[in-house]
Amino acid sequence: MSTTTYFLLWNLLVTSLLTTVSRGETNVPVTGHWFDGFQAEACIPITKELRGWKAHLKFTEEVHSIDIWAANQNYNGEEHVGDSLCFSFVGHVTGNVVPKITIYIEGMDRGGGGGRSQGWGELEGLSLYGGGTANKDYKDALAKSILFYNAQRSGKLPANNPITWRGDSALNDCVPGGWYDAGDHVKFGLPMASAATMLLWSLYSFKDGYTEAKTLDAMYDMIRWPLDYFLKAWNPNTKRLVVQVGDGDADHSYWGRPEQMTMARPCQEVSTSSPGSDVAGETAAALALGAITFKDKGDTTYATQLLTAAESLYAFAKSSRFVALNKVKM
Repeated sequence: MSTTTYFLLWNLLVTSLLTTVSRGETNVPVTGHWFDGFQAEACIPITKELRGWKAHLKFTEEVHSIDIWAANQNYNGEEHVGDSLCFSFVGHVTGNVVPKITIYIEGMDRGGGGGRSQGWGELEGLSLYGGGTANKDYKDALAKSILFYNAQRSGKLPANNPITWRGDSALNDCVPGGWYDAGDHVKFGLPMASAATMLLWSLYSFKDGYTEAKTLDAMYDMIRWPLDYFLKAWNPNTKRLVVQVGDGDADHSYWGRPEQMTMARPCQEVSTSSPGSDVAGETAAALALGAITFKDKGDTTYATQLLTAAESLYAFAKSSRFVALNKVKM
């Protein structure tokens, strides 16, 4: 078993895993190198039918991060005998280091065909492992990443709040709760929904990683905070969605804690008469993925509530089309 660095695509949260890389390895040639970096290209003949796949990279030296792009791949993650899976990547190292690299495709080193069958598209199905002599604690990094989002909480904080130096704030907002944005105290609906969607994808796609890192319960608790906010921000009866709380100019002139804010915090919303399909659609996506995630958790009541809101909000986004960013002051 070798300790490896676990790179999640989309640069989401990271954790550490143990994996065995022994059979079916292919050497990866380094096509260029420079101080603190190198480029390599891999091209692996497909010898068994694959439905979804993982590519495992192994380095003899520590590699801090990689930037990868696939040259040829099928959109649904299926690879067929006779195909070749080829991609290139740039690795970031310290100093004049040129590691030896091997790669293998999970599933081609076992008897029978098929690989993994999970229905993901190609990039979602790709997990890259590197490592060499890495000794970084990615489980701890994952736990601290979750704490970062907990530190952005607005509203009445729960009794189990893990950020001891944070207190209740913005209790009189038109929609309390949610996350503050970018180190200030405005609540922007579009980036909040986008962040929630990506985090939910990571939880749904890499649930085993959260379990391994013993952060699964913390992740469920963290991601429920913005979902609860979206449920309050959307009124399906009046077809109004609050998309921003606070004024950026006033907020940026305030250098203090959110617990001590006194400035006015106006609300901005989209509606049938003032639509915003971009923010409404992204919020619907977060709610829908939240429904899938919490149904998988076994919380069917909450999942149904999220799905109902997602469906009505998506219908609103389709029927009343406009780009909110063209008119919402951020």
